[in-house]
Amino acid sequence: MAAQGALIVSGPGGTIEIKGRRRLENAKVFEAMLTDLSNRLTSNLNQHKTIVIADLDISQNKLTHEQFESLFMTLGVAGVKVQRFRMFGCATLNDE
Repeated sequence: MAAQGALIVSGPGGTIEIKGRRRLENAKVFEAMLTDLSNRLTSNLNQHKTIVIADLDISQNKLTHEQFESLFMTLGVAGVKVQRFRMFGCATLNDE
């Protein structure tokens, strides 16, 4: 069962949680999440030296290689530190 509530949650000290397990069912939802994340990262960059994502859960989603690339580029540009990255059950990620 997919989680309920906000997809991206801000925590104390500028930390962020992404609760995307089984919730990124199409490209439109993914793009909305990425836009929201980009906006939050930009806002937090002005307030904090290091941005920390305490939990980035995108597990059990059918994301494309391009979507993974967009997510990683967004995180890399902002210099984000991710403490927990959950990606199990993503068929796109294999041994190739």
